[in-house]
Amino acid sequence: MVFLLSVFMILPSAVAQETTGGVKGYVKDKSGATVVGAEVTLSGSALINPRKVDSDGAGYFYFQLVPPGEYTLTVSSKGFRTYKQTGIDISAAKLPTYEITLDVGSVTETVEVSAQTPIVDITTSKVSTTIDQDLIDTLPKGRSYQSLIALAPGARQEPLQSSRNDRLRQNGFQIDGASDSENTYLVEGMDTSNVENGGIKQNVIFEFVQEVQVKTSGNEAEYGGALGGVVNVLQKRGRNQWHGSLLDQYRGDKLDANDQCATTPQPVNSNSVLPSAQQLACGLRYDPNTSANTSLANGPVHDQAATYYQQKKDQYTTVEPGYTIGGPVFKDKLWMFSSYVPTIDRYSRTVNFNGATDPGAHTFTRSFTQHNMLNRLDYQPFSRVHLYGGWQYGYSRIRGQLPTLPDSTNGQDNPIAGSNPAQYRPDGGSVNPSNIFNFGGDWTPNSRTVVAVRYGYFYYNSEDRGLPSGIRYVYANDLTVGVTQSPLVAGQFIIPSGNTADSPFAHPSTFANISNNLTTQNDIYSRKSLATDVSYSVSKWGQHNFKGGYTFNKLANNVFQNINTAGINISWGLAYIPSTPAGTDTCNTVIIPYNQAHYGSNVCSGLAGYFTIRDGVVTNGTVSSYNHGFYVQDSWTVGRGLTLNLGVRLEKEHLPPYSAGNPEINFGFGQKVAPRIGGAYDLLHNGKVKIFASYGKFYDIMKYSLPRGSFGGDYWHDCVYAMDFVDYNTITPTSPGGHACGPTFDPAAGVTVGRFIENINWRAPAGNPADPGVDPNLKPFSQHEFLVGTDWAITPRMGLEVRYARKRVDNMIDDQSIDDSIYYIGNPGPNTYSDLLHRALPADNFSSPICPDCPHAPRAERRYDGLETRLRYRGSKLNGQISYTYSKLYGNFSGLTDTDVTDASGGRHNANNNRTFDLPEMQFTTSGKVADGPLGTDRPNVLGMAGSYTIRWFGMESSLGLIQTVAQGSPKSTCVGVVDSASACQFYDQRGTWATFNQDPTTGVITVGSVDHHARMPLLTQTDFSFGHSFKVSKANEAMRLAFEFSAINLLNQHAVLSVNPNPLGRGNQYLKFTDSSPLGTDVKKFLTGYDVAAEMTAQSGLITNSRYGLPFLFQNARTMRLGVRFIF
Repeated sequence: MVFLLSVFMILPSAVAQETTGGVKGYVKDKSGATVVGAEVTLSGSALINPRKVDSDGAGYFYFQLVPPGEYTLTVSSKGFRTYKQTGIDISAAKLPTYEITLDVGSVTETVEVSAQTPIVDITTSKVSTTIDQDLIDTLPKGRSYQSLIALAPGARQEPLQSSRNDRLRQNGFQIDGASDSENTYLVEGMDTSNVENGGIKQNVIFEFVQEVQVKTSGNEAEYGGALGGVVNVLQKRGRNQWHGSLLDQYRGDKLDANDQCATTPQPVNSNSVLPSAQQLACGLRYDPNTSANTSLANGPVHDQAATYYQQKKDQYTTVEPGYTIGGPVFKDKLWMFSSYVPTIDRYSRTVNFNGATDPGAHTFTRSFTQHNMLNRLDYQPFSRVHLYGGWQYGYSRIRGQLPTLPDSTNGQDNPIAGSNPAQYRPDGGSVNPSNIFNFGGDWTPNSRTVVAVRYGYFYYNSEDRGLPSGIRYVYANDLTVGVTQSPLVAGQFIIPSGNTADSPFAHPSTFANISNNLTTQNDIYSRKSLATDVSYSVSKWGQHNFKGGYTFNKLANNVFQNINTAGINISWGLAYIPSTPAGTDTCNTVIIPYNQAHYGSNVCSGLAGYFTIRDGVVTNGTVSSYNHGFYVQDSWTVGRGLTLNLGVRLEKEHLPPYSAGNPEINFGFGQKVAPRIGGAYDLLHNGKVKIFASYGKFYDIMKYSLPRGSFGGDYWHDCVYAMDFVDYNTITPTSPGGHACGPTFDPAAGVTVGRFIENINWRAPAGNPADPGVDPNLKPFSQHEFLVGTDWAITPRMGLEVRYARKRVDNMIDDQSIDDSIYYIGNPGPNTYSDLLHRALPADNFSSPICPDCPHAPRAERRYDGLETRLRYRGSKLNGQISYTYSKLYGNFSGLTDTDVTDASGGRHNANNNRTFDLPEMQFTTSGKVADGPLGTDRPNVLGMAGSYTIRWFGMESSLGLIQTVAQGSPKSTCVGVVDSASACQFYDQRGTWATFNQDPTTGVITVGSVDHHARMPLLTQTDFSFGHSFKVSKANEAMRLAFEFSAINLLNQHAVLSVNPNPLGRGNQYLKFTDSSPLGTDVKKFLTGYDVAAEMTAQSGLITNSRYGLPFLFQNARTMRLGVRFIF
């Protein structure tokens, strides 16, 4: 043991992950006596050469690192007949145990047994599932592995776990209550999660996939960095016989339904470019032909009318021709597998323009070409040594920019029809290369010891192409002739008629004179890992399977972005509410007095509204960091069917700054100690019923989103001006040093029009030496879990699984502020550092506590309890499962992915710096309660069914596949905008409460109508279907077949509402603001202790109820279908 521990300490490795399974068992004679020294041989098509071990003094044998496949187990010993067990199916992480009884006789005599692999692993206490090749081939699915993750226990695809930059919101998964950014996504054990934000970064098409393994809970000590699930993709590999296929896949607009939530494909694979408003709200918008009135002096008050823009369907086709081939380069020595399947995607869109420049119909084309390639070699130079190497390549090129919106289906005005068609450049787009390299090997020096070594490298980059330079002017809202009114003069239109000099400037919201000019020169991420682990088996006081390793990986980011030359957002006809004390002072002493003198108005704005010179968000920097971990574990079969799985994991972590002088985060080995304790018991001592339980502590490995935003990576200044004119061309910032606004707090250089209000630094450095930006006593983000369950093999083909999982967040890390300006990094809760209202904040210029008698800051809470029952059946024709989950997901913290729709439309992947804890007010409800209730993706009741049926007839084979989901709706919550924006909102009374609001248009009085304290969205149901058919094309070669396939996702085109607009206040971004004479200028205590919402809405001048409030803005994905053909040989 001392020797083994020494080996563990000197061998570096990355986070260990299973890509193989194993087989173990006991050899006895008819009397039950141990057979020592029996030769046990494991052979199968997935092994280059058979493996052999001898049973030890307890008759015990153990084969490790067995690749997925079908195997035969042969046992021979002098004086006994040879025993042969066929049909053993092994998948990743599967570890069947065999009790082998030898009959007395000659070795030349063979007793052959053919039986199914035991469906209960009686020694494991983890919960995992493997989606093997049979299921992959027959179930409905997308093109990449993640489309089948939801088949695993506790796993669910959730649109609000998917980023708003994910066009179809299909790639976000919740596993046992943990958010998408807390899952780890691997390819052959190499972590390919998004380095910046977490979540899926690398697709793996099914032509490359042998199996998909999903670990849900109870993971051993070798697994680190995942508070959620561990998803691992096993790549295909060669065999001793040549095999392959020629194939093509097809999708097109003629097959798919018109999806209003999936409009313009993004020109880049970057979070820097937001999707269109059409996609973010599924067409919900203000009607540009109507206007709002916020002043009783102008007549009855009302919001601008709400409507849905119904877009036409684009014309598009996607084809994926390619090949797969695998076989022996040298038989029984060197195998290879190769595949190349490019994705060739073409979109076209015709828009009728009606502006002054080049009006008429114009057709635009966008092309997306991705080169998907996999090459792998497996080599066995010696009987006890196996080596492998793999390279997955994924370069993509996007070329051509589509107009932001298609024309409508029902004659609605296209908001971008008045723009210049030339701004949608045919050379606009991006290049996005990616690579995954895997190398490794294993050495079996003796039948007890296995040493494995793995190296991995993951690289991806995004670079823009064809973006314009110049000043970009963007309309934040509509400017309509004879409709949009001045915020200062009652009844005065900004453009009174269509024959004035200003009339050419009338356009709807989202209008822009040029396309996006924020350019990413490069945004390179990489992850390098080296892994070694040693396993040792021994029979002493039972059977021990020891394993240990030392983990190491390096993360890196090299990013350069800039805006060519400036970006200006114009808010027509709106009043401005300042965001800084300096801005408040300017409004009160300069802007409002001028408006009172000239227009008789007390509004802080200009005659036409206001404009913002937005410089950001751009990111620059080159950083890297190293993370380490050490683990030891033992699977100890004590005897009488009891196995204890014991282990501990230690980790060391560094999170770097993006520029000198900024904070950083370091955790030592002693700060991240993760015990893992589990047990499994073979209840009936026949391998049919297992009861198991486990306890574990899990730590997150931090992503780069926090240091990019808070440690000197991001730059974002806003310079705001009152606007008394319409011709925006007179706003001409010169951008010295590459910045149109900042880095000082002066007005923008070169701007000679408008009245300056404030310069806001939204990415101010965190703290200083006297007031550190990071809590010196910071604790890592961690979670503990308890699991108990049972597995019952009802028959050799049918199994029942029942489990209960209880998971609780211990500590989490987030950025926190009192004014959305200076952010501090700490563990939210009533401690001395993160309780910002109760201590001085010198870095934010507050020398004494802001509100010492306010309630203390609540700690981060996420409580998941889930009871799941799952019935599985695996037969020769029918394969399937039925599962039912009852769960509760409650708290005030949804995870590293924020599922609250008020934060970036939900699914915001900004790990440790989303909106959750940005302001103290956001942690309390309008009733003065701590915001603690059902989280955004809480679905208490979920029923899932998946299965396939295969029939073989007249040399042909047909299969039907079905996945059916029935899920209770997620919570429906009213959230009132407060302090400085609609995203800084307070839940009305509590999470999961929905209230209706009414406003008397003649008096402006707002009242509360009905209140539902258990409000939810409608039931979500979806049916996915697939059909496959193949037949032989050669009598001489049985392997030659021609196969056709059809797959439909949401076959019935169901259209469930997934989310509604939660803000009861109108005009897009209205919010309550309570002021006082404190240095902060905000009456924080009033927000934290409760208030009469309707009365305060009525009392605050200019607030109106939102016409879009309660209307759906996120729907279930519309139907998509795919056809495929494959020639198999």
